[in-house]
Amino acid sequence: MKNTEIYRGALAGVQYSDYQTVNLKIGTRLKLVWEKTNIHDPNAIAVYAGKTRIGYINRTATKVLHDYRKSGTKLFPKLSAVNKTNPTWAMLVVSITCKQIADETF
Repeated sequence: MKNTEIYRGALAGVQYSDYQTVNLKIGTRLKLVWEKTNIHDPNAIAVYAGKTRIGYINRTATKVLHDYRKSGTKLFPKLSAVNKTNPTWAMLVVSITCKQIADETF
């Protein structure tokens, strides 16, 4: 089995989070939380570093990630870039990988 990257993108909503209170480094493991009761987007996927929400997955990618989740695929999100000179909405980049079994050749 190998890790396959299925998503990489800047987090949305960073400017409304408490990201400054967390010691974020490239490679930091993150947690994805589906916010079913989010009034703005019932498919919203929040991204947490520990107990602190640091942003959201861009809404254009949430359907694909929900499809992976529904299929039982284990997702592994981590911080892949911190661009402090960018505006906050492009500052934190997350990558999500999953384990895929190599194709068998018959």
